[in-house]
Amino acid sequence: MVANPNTLYKVVSVMNTSKAFTIDIQTNKLQVKTYTGEPNQKFNIYTEQNKFAFVASFNKWGLCIYKDNKEKMGEPVVDAGRHPSSWF
Repeated sequence: MVANPNTLYKVVSVMNTSKAFTIDIQTNKLQVKTYTGEPNQKFNIYTEQNKFAFVASFNKWGLCIYKDNKEKMGEPVVDAGRHPSSWF
């Protein structure tokens, strides 16, 4: 399947489909919360060279790892910049 960048997607847990990626609007940090359909739980998905990026629908910022940290426990956030860690 190829993602359509004009479609809004929810990203849910395989273990519990009621839980979804949620961006905290105050901190821009990624959380997993019960899906309510709010704009901070909807993403556009862009593809490039066999990789994909999640872009938050409410502010058009891309999901990335804070400061492109390559160590374990890098903090996922949304940011306006284009980062290497934005592409999965």
